[in-house]
Amino acid sequence: MEILGAAATLITLVGAALASTQALHQVLSAIKNGSQAVRSLSNEVELLQHLLERVSQLPIQDASEMSGMANQACLCAADVVKFKSRLEMLTHSGADSRSSRLWRRAKASINEKDLKQMQTVIGMHVSMLNLRLNLLQAKLTANMTQAPQIYRLLQQVGNDADMDEAPTSSTSLRTPPERKEVYKHTTQSTTLTTTDIKAVFGKLVRSAGHKERAVDSEGGLHITQHLETLLGPAQRHECEAKEGKTNGDFIVTEGCVLEELKLVANMLSFAPSVYVNKSEPPITLSTTVQSHIVEQHRKRKTIDLGEVNLTVSSTKRRVRCPQQRRRIETSIIDDETTIDTPSGITQNTVREFSTALLFKMAKSRHAVEVSVYQSLLPSDSFVCAAPRVSVINIRPRNSPVFQLAAHGKTVELMALVSRGGASWRDHDTRGWSLLHYALPHPQLCQFLIQRGLDVDEMVLLDEASTADSSVTPLHISYLRELHGTAEILLRGGGDPTIEVPLRHSVLHLASGRQTSSSDTILKHIFNIGAYYGVATTRASGASNRQLGGWSALLSACYVGDNYIDASDSEPRSNIRKISFLLEKGCSVYDTADDGSNCLHVFFSSRPSLAVGYSWKEAIVYLIRHGADVCGRDHRGWSVTSLAYGEAFDDECAQESGSYFGDLWDAVLDCCNRDILEFRKDHPRQARYSEEYKRADFEKLWEGREERCPYWDDNPWPELDATTELNPMHEGRVKRCRLPWLHGK
Repeated sequence: MEILGAAATLITLVGAALASTQALHQVLSAIKNGSQAVRSLSNEVELLQHLLERVSQLPIQDASEMSGMANQACLCAADVVKFKSRLEMLTHSGADSRSSRLWRRAKASINEKDLKQMQTVIGMHVSMLNLRLNLLQAKLTANMTQAPQIYRLLQQVGNDADMDEAPTSSTSLRTPPERKEVYKHTTQSTTLTTTDIKAVFGKLVRSAGHKERAVDSEGGLHITQHLETLLGPAQRHECEAKEGKTNGDFIVTEGCVLEELKLVANMLSFAPSVYVNKSEPPITLSTTVQSHIVEQHRKRKTIDLGEVNLTVSSTKRRVRCPQQRRRIETSIIDDETTIDTPSGITQNTVREFSTALLFKMAKSRHAVEVSVYQSLLPSDSFVCAAPRVSVINIRPRNSPVFQLAAHGKTVELMALVSRGGASWRDHDTRGWSLLHYALPHPQLCQFLIQRGLDVDEMVLLDEASTADSSVTPLHISYLRELHGTAEILLRGGGDPTIEVPLRHSVLHLASGRQTSSSDTILKHIFNIGAYYGVATTRASGASNRQLGGWSALLSACYVGDNYIDASDSEPRSNIRKISFLLEKGCSVYDTADDGSNCLHVFFSSRPSLAVGYSWKEAIVYLIRHGADVCGRDHRGWSVTSLAYGEAFDDECAQESGSYFGDLWDAVLDCCNRDILEFRKDHPRQARYSEEYKRADFEKLWEGREERCPYWDDNPWPELDATTELNPMHEGRVKRCRLPWLHGK
């Protein structure tokens, strides 16, 4: 009886939602000369109608499953009814039924922003219904011949996609037999020749075309077939690489992406629908509510398939959302049916997985991008967006579309695209999109982000560059001091924690330079991009650290010549930056991978004397806020051994003389520490050099001369000849500055 009751409820709710969706689609279809927003909304509503029809044909299942589907249909029906009511006024007059008049009335009552919001809400319902439908169908499939293997495969793919738990990826009951044959051929074939891969890539470009549309599993059959064929060699490549890794023959620099390729292949094979050339940013659940990332793992790898290169970029995130009280709202569908709609946010943690594939062939005028997204909610519910496939035009750098973007000509750019002379997805031969060209113009950047351009797309600085010189739009904005654009990128979801080769992340670059420009960017990052958990500590499991395990605060404490221009620095600026970072949640107790704390990092950087003087007050500030003056790294080096130069080779010690030891003593005295406790095994001997003179020493103790125990430069403390100095340092490897930053 419970099952029958759940089934009856589902039929009622789905029927009501379907009727409202059909009415909404009829109104939108009657508008023939509407804007792109109207056409996009109409496509979403049509896809929703298709999914509701499939739900209505489901056989009776487990009561809990039917109840979950009914709740989703309930939410969908409530929103569709609201949208239908707003558009109903357009159909009241039969005499005014011409499409042009209808569109004028629509513009008078509903603006573009309202249509975009409707499309966003409908799109979320499509994703949720799509996912629940796939899960129900996967259970049905598990009872069919050969289906247990499929179901186990789905579970395995879910394991690959999640960091901690095991979500189940999408599947479909009615997989066309032609697709099964193609997939079987792709996975079992021994190899594809370079000519074969080139031909398949060409067919993929022609199948996808340039028109924006949403296609169901049958309409997009050729597209997914060609993608599956190209993914076959890529998966075999990663299988071989994985085996080589276990034998010690494979150098792991970017990580194996086999599991990511498996997930994409299966989501493409079993997805009920695919978006083609969609010119809007993808909707992710975590960005629809206030939240922040507490853990993030990125992978990026390029696989050579012969004539075609495949670049795989994947992101796994654990996102924490605020918990809110749950309340019930009642919506009236018609005179006889009411719906109790749960509203508010109850989830605490969301796990997200996204992967983007870029197929690019040498000397081709086109590239193809594929993206998938899914997330796991705390209630074991899923959100799975329809895969996206987009064809990218590759144009010369001097093409008009890039010139217009570079000069901020928004109106002219829109006119060129509307005439078909260019596309929002166009890239140049370096991989630069319109967004990269438009970076000097914040308003145009914001417009392009709304058109779906990737705010984190990595590109080469020039055609002769290697992958080591890749940068993101946020890196370029930082290097060019484009503060307004950086703010737009961060508000658009730009990730300041992305690490690029040789240049680190924008978060750590801005933290490590003492300039007003860096301070401005850093404030934008913490005030706007806090979503990425930029201030979380190692204890929280955050992964927003650069090479060496450095946090933002540790980067701020590195003051070597490569990271700071002494002419731009003034004493209080260092304290202001450190104070800002601590206020935003960074920890003074944080350590790097080698155990170095913030004081280790400063003395390891061995900055120039001019820089060091400006940092005396900052070091005092750190100690007074809890920095460990007795801390040791994992090799046993203390802060004192670094300051007194015993951890460095003779060349480093000769350059600075006794400066850093004298600086450490002056700092300890300012913090009311007993210098003798630190100097007893490290007697001070005055060593002046071309860089460090007696006048510099006196500057360190200015105003506290009477407290200096070795003002006369005599050795201090005096030790007898039998005292053994520094036995704990014997045999320890010495260093000169930080090896991971100087290639040593």
